[in-house]
Amino acid sequence: MARHPLLTFVLVGMAPALVLSGNILASTISLAALFPALAAALIVSDGDAAEPVPGDRARRLLLAAGVCVVLAEARLARSGFGALSYVALVSVVPVALAAWILSGAYSPSPGLRALVRPLVSVRATRPAYLVALLAWPVAAVAAAALCSRLPGVSVSPPGASSAGLLAGWLISGAVGSALVAVAWYGFVARRLLSRLSPLGTGLLVGVAQWLLIWGVTLRPGNLLDAFYLSGLAGAAATGVAGVWVFTRARGSLLPIWIMQALLVAAGALAFLVVVPDLAARTDAFNVAFAATRVAVALALVTAGRMWRRTRTPAAP
Repeated sequence: MARHPLLTFVLVGMAPALVLSGNILASTISLAALFPALAAALIVSDGDAAEPVPGDRARRLLLAAGVCVVLAEARLARSGFGALSYVALVSVVPVALAAWILSGAYSPSPGLRALVRPLVSVRATRPAYLVALLAWPVAAVAAAALCSRLPGVSVSPPGASSAGLLAGWLISGAVGSALVAVAWYGFVARRLLSRLSPLGTGLLVGVAQWLLIWGVTLRPGNLLDAFYLSGLAGAAATGVAGVWVFTRARGSLLPIWIMQALLVAAGALAFLVVVPDLAARTDAFNVAFAATRVAVALALVTAGRMWRRTRTPAAP
């Protein structure tokens, strides 16, 4: 696997996610985050000589158990205890894989430890944290404000009855965001930056993730549909902004994790807050949010001159 990283990433990371897109397994965690992270973990640990650290086995078991419990609770918050057997059936594989990957922070493999541990490194620059914390919340608020001015769309606070549903989305989204940071930035972007500009890297990272989720539904007749065009534009903008943060994070993945988690939170809140009163307005927030994300990405491209090649962050 280490000798053929691209082939392994395609076969393990992309093919299953594409084939299973829309499958019930994705109801627990995004397959476009899970399988690429699995591929990255397998590639970096392949051929590693084990170098266990005293006490790390117990820490790994505790971390894996914690991830399992958190994801199980998030799934139950959305479906309820009445569907316990169903939850167990559809969640066991994604939960187990996510727990194994993230517990790699205490793996005997030095390569896997180096891939996962940057998630909790705090050494990123202040601009990286600032953009990570503000970019998508500000873009989401601007998009909601735009939608509130449209006829046929109402914007109101979510009801208390949706708290469990929202909590489930946010918890599983936070775990999925960690996997996105590891796979698409710690592994893919880090390697692409040695060959491409930050702009090209960000576009590839964003478009690839979008295609893994929506590629199987694309048809010649819907290529110009507003839903698909806005989704593609928003994903590309997300990738570009993520790479801007990554190149200023000094090897840390924490700002990327924060940024991705806030993107998930913004989308979940918007689903509850922005309510289309007319069928013709069902995509209003998606289109508006894509437009505001593109505006953020364009500002970062201009400020960071992302079309120019930069020094590649050291690979783990």
